[in-house]
Amino acid sequence: MLPGLTHDNGEMESHHQLFPFGDDEKFRSESLASFYIDAFSVYAQLWPDSALGRYARQAMDFLGVRPKRYFEGAQGEANDALSWHSLPPDYFAAGSGHFFARSAWPQSEDHNVMVMHFQGGQVENIGHYHADAMNLQLWRGNPRDGGWFLTRETTAYGDCLGGFGNRRRNGEDTLFHNGVSFADGRGQLRWHGNGGPRLVHTTSNKYDRSDLPDGLPVVERLASHDRLAYIAADYTRSYRAANGENPPRYDLLPFVEEVRREVIFARDLEAVIVVDRLDVSDWEKPLENGETEPVPALDIPKIVSWHFGVIPQLDETSGRAAATYETEDSRQHFVIHTLTGAAFKLVNETVWPKPGAGESWGCDLQEPNVGQWRLEVLPESDADGRSLVITVLHGADSEAAASELDISLADEGDALKVTLEHASRGKAEVVIGKRWEDPGSFRWWEPGNNGTADETVELRDFRDYMYVGAEGPAWAGEQDGAVESSERALVGGYDDSGVLVLEQRIPESTLTSTTYRVPQDVARHRLLRLRRGNYAIEAQLANGEYEVTVTRGTAGTIHVGKDFVIEFVLDGTTVNVLHPLP
Repeated sequence: MLPGLTHDNGEMESHHQLFPFGDDEKFRSESLASFYIDAFSVYAQLWPDSALGRYARQAMDFLGVRPKRYFEGAQGEANDALSWHSLPPDYFAAGSGHFFARSAWPQSEDHNVMVMHFQGGQVENIGHYHADAMNLQLWRGNPRDGGWFLTRETTAYGDCLGGFGNRRRNGEDTLFHNGVSFADGRGQLRWHGNGGPRLVHTTSNKYDRSDLPDGLPVVERLASHDRLAYIAADYTRSYRAANGENPPRYDLLPFVEEVRREVIFARDLEAVIVVDRLDVSDWEKPLENGETEPVPALDIPKIVSWHFGVIPQLDETSGRAAATYETEDSRQHFVIHTLTGAAFKLVNETVWPKPGAGESWGCDLQEPNVGQWRLEVLPESDADGRSLVITVLHGADSEAAASELDISLADEGDALKVTLEHASRGKAEVVIGKRWEDPGSFRWWEPGNNGTADETVELRDFRDYMYVGAEGPAWAGEQDGAVESSERALVGGYDDSGVLVLEQRIPESTLTSTTYRVPQDVARHRLLRLRRGNYAIEAQLANGEYEVTVTRGTAGTIHVGKDFVIEFVLDGTTVNVLHPLP
């Protein structure tokens, strides 16, 4: 939940908002309070003594509205609100891949904070969604004065918007989100459920399609750390449908070889580094007469789109775009720095051609027009058609305050180094490998420290994970796998082969038996490994059960449930796998 009212450039009243995604036709007209207050009141009533119920009470108090009459019983429940300050700064929804991160929880009514939403994944077999995976949005403000979306997607319910080349397009397209498109604005393909790639064409119009891409996005790296939030995902398969019933067509993007996005949120500096790895190959473009035309990889446009609620100031020479959002009581300044070579194009999405006589609209005319200002960043490519695009997004109180953050890029051979430095906040150096498999790192210096970095975090193939219990959401461990308490004894992530690895780091001499609670989403993974000292439990999903093999021990079976317990006792060489949760 955003920590204050959200303002707009005069087209909607200020009210409490959520980050939009998918179809959102009510974005400008209704507050989230009208949708969620009833649910919060039910949670407060169902679990009055739990942290979840108390967080729900805090949400009700924050929104300041009453639920519908038939939900008002929860108003009398004797539970106290629990401050959000006890929550982690980040939240990851494993199913959808949505990631929320913030610079901090507000420490006072006028403390400005920046909040980020990143769509790391995509839902499957769900209606009313858009081609909006990898969409990144930012909000900045405070509880007293409210705040602004520094950048967000253009919300739509199939609305008509100005697309690539001023064409009239449907607001579902990737181009109208903060993501990556190709050629003349072609983006991600639509996912329509399980069953493997398929194509369904109901008309001869190539834009009227129901194409299942080769796969959904995959979140490959994830970490929540005191100084940063980090997530990286592979979107390549979302742009291709190579195994369809029909030959690959123009809008199936057969030339796309790689689309990856990494996001590094430096909390103390309120800056987000976005790394886009884009690769295309030569293309045999199909023509209307059935022949093909060769198109070299270097001639295939790549488009990284960002959105502004007001017209921004552009400085293409320095790779900078900036905008100020303000009312009498609230002002926020937003800057986009493109550190790698690129051209800029600014598009007013509210301008688009009306259809001619007898021509299909292909979208819905909506009033008021929902379009924003879209910045199309057209990156340079190397000789093989690859682009490594590095962008820094930065929020501040004013233009003068934004200028206090020094941003630089250095080429270090196999890697690029981004340096962000603020005299009173500190310095961050982010090393980004030029290839995906090359190692990266985040180093942090406190203000005034000119020596060795105070903290270093490796940016590697590791997925931390989050679980939700009665006490609310919690990360299973720090990025390096350290154990801080018995409640978080089980930590881990995904190894290089995509296996979920959970590790117990408590020394063997201090514990003779233990119980492990495995998060709900583990049941969806085909292979599970638990490690403790020299002992390891490996569980392979087969026939709806985990077939468990124990190194230097016995074997057993764990039944898959919403969550389950693995319990074992060490007595020299025997490890016993016992029961699931009832």
